[in-house]
Amino acid sequence: QHVLAASGLGAEIDAASLPMSAAFARQAPDADRLALQAAGGDDYELCVCLPASSLAAATAACRDAGVALTVIGRITAEPGLRWRAASGEAITMNLSGYRHFHD
Repeated sequence: QHVLAASGLGAEIDAASLPMSAAFARQAPDADRLALQAAGGDDYELCVCLPASSLAAATAACRDAGVALTVIGRITAEPGLRWRAASGEAITMNLSGYRHFHD
């Protein structure tokens, strides 16, 4: 969220598109799953922003390298982070990840 604020942009995240291992799906309680996926623990994936025109090439390059590329949302001109359910309705999230260089 602080990266979005610093850039003056926003994002919409499709909660159902977040990567999830089978083990996590079995262990995490449904009520806690999204918060844990978004900001819990020490399991990480790189998050990148690509223009739509580069997505096909990036997907092919990742596939060739044996790395999964998962589209989870989009950057928007409207500031702020918005979470969406698979149905498209808004999900209220109050996340506070670790800020490495915070005063």
